Amino acid sequence: MPSGLQGNGEGAAGLRVRLLGAAEVILDGRRLSGFDTPRLQRFLALIALRREPQNRARLAFEFWPESSERQARTNLRKLLHEFRQALPGVEAFAEIGTRTVRWLSTGPSEVDVLRFREAIASGDFECAARLYQGDLLPSCYDDWVLDEREDLRAAALCVHRHLAEAAVERGALRAAIRHAEAVGELDFADEAAIRIQLQGHYALGERAAALRTYQRYADSLRRELEIEPDAEITALCREFGVDPPDRDRQPASTAGGSPFVGRDQEWRALFGAWKTALAGRAHLFLLTGEPGIGKSRLAQELGRHLQADGHDVATARAYEAAGRLPWGQSSTCFARPASSTA
Repeated sequence: MPSGLQGNGEGAAGLRVRLLGAAEVILDGRRLSGFDTPRLQRFLALIALRREPQNRARLAFEFWPESSERQARTNLRKLLHEFRQALPGVEAFAEIGTRTVRWLSTGPSEVDVLRFREAIASGDFECAARLYQGDLLPSCYDDWVLDEREDLRAAALCVHRHLAEAAVERGALRAAIRHAEAVGELDFADEAAIRIQLQGHYALGERAAALRTYQRYADSLRRELEIEPDAEITALCREFGVDPPDRDRQPASTAGGSPFVGRDQEWRALFGAWKTALAGRAHLFLLTGEPGIGKSRLAQELGRHLQADGHDVATARAYEAAGRLPWGQSSTCFARPASSTA
């Protein structure tokens, strides 16, 4: 029988652990804020995904490989104290001994990664597809996480490929497109997924959607691999009456795969700051706002515009880590005039 709870309701009793896409721990319908720290997230993921008891000495070395053995053990004791404080009734979910630490997979808990694997093993690919909400702990770069992340991505890719092909066979075009899009998100260069999307949009009479699909695919190939789309894919577009735009005539405003609209005021302010810097006055422009409103896209469009004019553009990205940081999960764009020697 599958381990953990049954059902996905937010108010379900017991412990729900989400590690795919974003880390989140919910106990009896209440989100536990103690697990907002990356180190506790990594610790919980490690003991939950390794079902056998974990030796405390090994855990200490894995988390603090550059510390002395004594200091690493002290750090682990502090981490275990934080873990107990963050998870009320911890004894129901984990067994913390003097030598080992073990996650109780038979306890009243549900871990999305474990359910994802169980769904695949049982052949319930629809359930597996719903459970896979993104990469495992996307802000963590420990070696064991990277290996596990790649394995899970590969499994999710197989799941969506299977579902896309099955949907095509039964004529469920919307489902086929949806799963093919999921394949594209996991592997942007997958030609079979692009064909399914193009054919599905054509069959549904969605010419504009087919064009957007092709353009996103072409942009990804050019940006990531510096190659052009396969001639057969391009020919397939034209066969459906969709004329792929010439790359040399592609306007910068659609380089990201969708029109860049509704940002006139912000664009004028940002470009005005650039002109001030271009005149010799160094300038820092800070873009702020709620997640998802288009801050990164605005900075990217400025970078593309300046590159097209021959200026040098550098980008950097910050990722969430332990401790207090001035920025987290943000992107920065720096540009200098082409004539500058600084």
